[in-house]
Amino acid sequence: MALYDDLLRKLDEKAFLGFRVWDFSFRSLPHRYSSAFLKEVIFRHPLRTLSGLLAYRRLIHGDRRRGDITRLFSGDEEDFQRRVAEGEGNFLIAVGFCQKPMREAGYGDECPVGRFNHRCLYLAQLNLSQPEGSSIPSVCQSCEIRVIGTRALQAGADMHIMTSALDIAHDIFVPALERERFKTAVLCVCPYSVQPIALPLLICGIEGFVVQFNSGYCADYSQWSLADRGIKDDRTLLSPQAHSKILDFLDGVAALRAKLGRPPYHRFQLEGNIYVPV
Repeated sequence: MALYDDLLRKLDEKAFLGFRVWDFSFRSLPHRYSSAFLKEVIFRHPLRTLSGLLAYRRLIHGDRRRGDITRLFSGDEEDFQRRVAEGEGNFLIAVGFCQKPMREAGYGDECPVGRFNHRCLYLAQLNLSQPEGSSIPSVCQSCEIRVIGTRALQAGADMHIMTSALDIAHDIFVPALERERFKTAVLCVCPYSVQPIALPLLICGIEGFVVQFNSGYCADYSQWSLADRGIKDDRTLLSPQAHSKILDFLDGVAALRAKLGRPPYHRFQLEGNIYVPV
């Protein structure tokens, strides 16, 4: 088993055949996510899959990573930001359930709606046309999802709290392929998940940023597999630089939308597992 583990790690380190998803792919084969991904993405959309595989190889051989952020687009960032602002209803911000507050070592407060789900009490009650309500629990004030979600609404972006890989496939990948639901996105994931999430995003034709957590993240497949079932004993956090980068990008999109005369959004409406601006 140790030799097998070592082989998979070396395949990823060397980017064998231009890919760094060997460890994740082989370990996922027995699980529901793998069969759903093969059936609903790869087999149903072979041409898009081929195009995504080629784009992924270019990503691996290119210089798209800056610190904790990997770019899934080529060209100038300002041009990409402009395209996001000009789009309508196809921009997604996706964060991890593990970014929700949790009770640690007998102190602190837990997320009021629980962690391993797609819900957020703050986003559900957020209304930018009114002063912030006093009924929002104080624990929400220290939550990255609150801050990012507020700026996402101002930028006209859908907001999604990711849980399991299977749900991500059904909530993001399949709608993007079947209905072109999402064309641009910013996703916050563990460093281990950057490559496994980048490949399907490119297959789906989704441009954007993949931002990796700076602390509390899953370091290998064993930890990832537990988190995929909601077993996560740490809270993940972004680096201050990555957090600021996301907010600056969203503020830029909001400013461009205003210049284009786009009407502002005031609140979210939950549609399925996605908070949609209305």
